[in-house]
Amino acid sequence: MMSTEVCSIKGVNYRIFVAGQGDTMVLLHGGHTNLDIWEDQLAYFADKNFKVIAYDQRGYGHTDIPLEPFAYEEDVRQILDHFGVEKAIIIGASFGGSVAIDFALAYPDRVRALVLAGPAVNGNKLPFRMKVEGIKCYMTAKKKGIHTAAAKFEANRYWKYFIPKNESKRQRFMDIFQSNGAFYTWNMKLTKKLQPPAMNRLSEISAPTLIVEPADDLSFNIQTCKLLERHLPNAHLIRIHDTGHLPNLEQSDVFNETVNTWLKKL
Repeated sequence: MMSTEVCSIKGVNYRIFVAGQGDTMVLLHGGHTNLDIWEDQLAYFADKNFKVIAYDQRGYGHTDIPLEPFAYEEDVRQILDHFGVEKAIIIGASFGGSVAIDFALAYPDRVRALVLAGPAVNGNKLPFRMKVEGIKCYMTAKKKGIHTAAAKFEANRYWKYFIPKNESKRQRFMDIFQSNGAFYTWNMKLTKKLQPPAMNRLSEISAPTLIVEPADDLSFNIQTCKLLERHLPNAHLIRIHDTGHLPNLEQSDVFNETVNTWLKKL
């Protein structure tokens, strides 16, 4: 079991993992998850001469829920400042990818490289079905609790792209899902969006970027990977097979080796 700590940074208590020495790497999880989704990456990259920082983003896991307006990309900056890190490799999955992109736009001089796994992009219009299913999940959790929401999420065929096929990894994901009850207790309107949205500013990002496209992801998410490949000036796309939306969990060995090999070439 990984060892985490609670760090108070600018009045926010973050559950955080820090290990290793070398170039700093920050891991940003996506929706329905928390830093535990990176368990297969943490020791691996710490052993590859990286200083690895992962944390529960605000409102997820055991980090404080937001009580006032905030921006996720500003949380990244404050965490880097707290640890005295000037420049970092930012790795983001799903929603964490959108945070990584926004951080690269807000603070380009602080990004050494980006790794985006099945990423979202702020300003990219979501499919109607995705929004509806997300709202249904949210309302179930608020009204009936996280365990009922998790059971419905797992049984809903729409979310099959999200849930690992391997039984043990499926169970790990569902355990993580159920540890995020706090997410459904705060007002998401407190989240401040970077303006103008990233979708219209991708050409501004000059950092070397690896896009990890999960072959069995939702078609919209695959299209988003290809959109980023076209519009990011310094992007390279790699497809990982036999994985849905969470390649760092489903195909962790392939993901780790792919990212490490790419980083060594920088």
